[in-house]
Amino acid sequence: MQRHIDRLVTPAVAAATVGALLLGLAATTWFVVSAAQRTTDEAVIRADYNTGHGYRSLSDLNRITNVLIELGISDEDHDDAVERLLAANDILYVRADALRRVRNAEPGVKAFFDRLIPLMSTIVDEVDALAAEGDFNDGKRVADLVARMDEARAIATKFIDAVRRDHHDLMKQQVLALNGQTRMLLVVLAALTG
Repeated sequence: MQRHIDRLVTPAVAAATVGALLLGLAATTWFVVSAAQRTTDEAVIRADYNTGHGYRSLSDLNRITNVLIELGISDEDHDDAVERLLAANDILYVRADALRRVRNAEPGVKAFFDRLIPLMSTIVDEVDALAAEGDFNDGKRVADLVARMDEARAIATKFIDAVRRDHHDLMKQQVLALNGQTRMLLVVLAALTG
């Protein structure tokens, strides 16, 4: 029996065994790294999508603020500006609706959007009422509306920063995991070749 075992343990068989082990280790490492990359890619796509909503919300709020300022300081015909105000308000309404859908699909954004969406809805209602009445020189009312928009902008800005921090933390974790896998591969290779 020993003689058969001795015949099997030849340099060629030993080399083939080490080669198979290295190939298996390489395949396993590739699988782990690929899975980590897919997870990172999905997280980056979600972060970009959510950050985009935050930036677009800021833009929508700024658009309304700019038209309100124009209406407050202009003595000319307001019809064109009121149309632009209502169009910007419609966009803000659609943005709030889109955020509702994202809020329900993404638990990480819920806390921010639970504060931002009702505020945006209030702004939409107030802009509609202000446009219907046409009194753009009511300084207190316009100032209150602009203050609410500033509050909404602050929430959107904090949201964007939170998504950026989460993205940074995720990338840091992925780099640490990849470094750990690399070290493991080097240890196994050293053990197999040593």
